Amino acid sequence: MEVMECQSCGMPMECEEDHADCDVTQEFCKYCMVKGEFTIKNREEMKRQLALKYEETFNITSDEAMKRAEDTLSRLKRWRESE
Repeated sequence: MEVMECQSCGMPMECEEDHADCDVTQEFCKYCMVKGEFTIKNREEMKRQLALKYEETFNITSDEAMKRAEDTLSRLKRWRESE
């Protein structure tokens, strides 16, 4: 089975519980969407949150993390459609 990627943050959704509302047809993860509502409303806030996570996870500089976050968002459906 192919692992879906959240189309808002890029998180791999490996099991039913990772999907919003435990619905495997959802393109968004349980952290980005709750009861049909996005938890992070705009691209800049998502970019900031991803960059913080990347800094912690990969032990990289804030500039590198922001670049990685922008690269991630540029390939995800939610943010491509809003550009």
